Amino acid sequence: MNVDADDTTPSSEPSNASPERHDILWFPDGNVVLQTDTYLFRVHKSVLSLHSSVFKDMFELPTVEDGASDEIMADDTAGMKALEETYEGVPLVALVGDKGEDVAHLLRTVYDHGYYISRSDDHPLCKITAILVLSTKYAFESIRTDVIGHLLKHYPMTLSEFDMVDDDQATVFQDLRCFQHFKLLKAALVADADVLLPGLFYVCSDFDLGHIAQSLRETLDKESTWRLLKGRDHLSLAFKRIQWIYLSESEACVKLHAPNQPTFDQFRLKDPEATAVFDTLTLKDVSGDKLVSTWPHRVCTNCGERLEKLINEEREKIWEELPSYFALPDWDILRAALE
Repeated sequence: MNVDADDTTPSSEPSNASPERHDILWFPDGNVVLQTDTYLFRVHKSVLSLHSSVFKDMFELPTVEDGASDEIMADDTAGMKALEETYEGVPLVALVGDKGEDVAHLLRTVYDHGYYISRSDDHPLCKITAILVLSTKYAFESIRTDVIGHLLKHYPMTLSEFDMVDDDQATVFQDLRCFQHFKLLKAALVADADVLLPGLFYVCSDFDLGHIAQSLRETLDKESTWRLLKGRDHLSLAFKRIQWIYLSESEACVKLHAPNQPTFDQFRLKDPEATAVFDTLTLKDVSGDKLVSTWPHRVCTNCGERLEKLINEEREKIWEELPSYFALPDWDILRAALE
């Protein structure tokens, strides 16, 4: 797959400016202030504790006023540092390494149930990835379940469902689907969202190596890069099984039922692009009916039905093997994790 558009994730330059109060997420009756690189959020311990086990556990730790030691106060839970200082008389908690805009997406999801609607694909991708990563980091389990379920509609776990949504020219999350894969793969890896990984590794494998190299430098770590490239090799070998099934079965049909037809090698000499249909790593492109209809004169009706069946069975077999190509648990284990 060739995609010329840039797939980079925008990054902001470090700023020395002090974080400012967030316009929306600043409640006068809030009893804790969360500090990020750009924003301060005055929110409620009770609300955060209700949704997040990480915040609940942190707020239950003894405070300086309770006689806690400096060692306890220095505890870093999920990247949070409870500071001894206060802001306007309420405790201040630093969310280490989290961007203000990302935290705003998460907190607005918590406070405003209409802010993120999992049945809508009109959200920008930056909102989706922020909610996925931070809901995982801070154990907002209900929100995490919702966003993973949302993404599974676009990267489902069965081949029939995946074939239905596998259109890289479709618009989703305010951009073409093909521009979303690598960013979502990075987010799913950070969030340990294993159920999303087979589908994401799969679609990323179909890009040409030049685009993969560019995207990987900007999104994935070395280990994940290796998993993608090694899995891509396994997938490529698996696709050759489909090509072999088509060629061997169609040649047998020609010899038995149409001996005057040229062999596939002879056919290919006349048309060097004849096998270009196999230059893909997308299972939708090599369905049985599509391959049979590509060269309708090379198989008779009866042989064509058998060939379609054999090819589709091989497609299903490859799909079942897919997680193993990328060093992931098999589908049954991944499905069980959803329950």
